[in-house]
Parts: sequence; C-alpha cells; structure tokens
Amino acid sequence: MQTASSSIAIAHLRQLRVLFDRIVDSMSEKDLFTVPDGFSNHVAWNVAHVVVTQQLLHYGLSGIEPTVPADLIGSFRKGTRAGDGSAEAFRATREHIHSAVERLSDDYEAGRFERFEEYTTSAGITLASFEDALAFNNIHEGIHLGYVMALRKGL
Repeated sequence: MQTASSSIAIAHLRQLRVLFDRIVDSMSEKDLFTVPDGFSNHVAWNVAHVVVTQQLLHYGLSGIEPTVPADLIGSFRKGTRAGDGSAEAFRATREHIHSAVERLSDDYEAGRFERFEEYTTSAGITLASFEDALAFNNIHEGIHLGYVMALRKGL
C-alpha cells in the first residue's frame, strides 16, 4: 500500500516524465542526437538514461527484474555516453517513459517491493529503503531535466 509521501513522489515522477516528453516532442530528431559544445551527451541520452536509472533504483535494488529490456539498460545506464545507444534504442526506451511509472505505481501498490539493497549513489546519498529510492530518483530526474533544458538551449 502506498503511503502519502510515496504517492506524492510517484505523482511528481509522472509530471517529470510529462516534461521530458514535451521537450522531446518539440525537437527534431537531428537536435535530439546533437551534442552541443561543452556537453558530453545529448537530449536523447538523458531521456533514456532517466528511464533506465529509475528501473535500476527501484527494481534492481529490490531484487526484481526491471520492466525495461536489459539491452536498453546496458545502452543508457550510469557510465554510458552519447553513442552507446542508437536512435532505435532511444525510441524503444522512450516507449517506457510513462508505462514504467504506471507499472511502478501498480507494483508498489501490490506490495512487490518487499526487500531493498542499500546503495550509496555517486552523489554520496545512501538509499536505505525503497522510499528513499523514490525520493532520490526524482532528484536525479530533475537534474537531468535541467541538462535537457540546457542542451536544447545550446543548440
């Protein structure tokens, strides 16, 4: 059963995904895959990366198989860069931008996230519970939303 704070976190995640989707819809495919000077990734990588990271933080750390295919996770996980994932892989990952959040909400409501492997992020934040991962994921997505907005402006 979802708590009030987890329901709010999931609602915020839904809104973040709407914002990512609007930005992607407003850009040409060429611009989605252009890395402006001073940046190391493009908009498409950032969008796919947040989808993949959410899967790893919530499902992976809970010992549950992610709902996004492993090959897509491999293309956009932490440590990858623009060029590691193809345009086709981006499009396949983008198909999960909203469905992954709905599945997360359903799985959380159904009590699927019973265990959680503590994890310290590269930002030095220790996630000790699934609820910690919910909160941190929104911070992570907000950071990447800022990158996406800066990348779009840099084109």
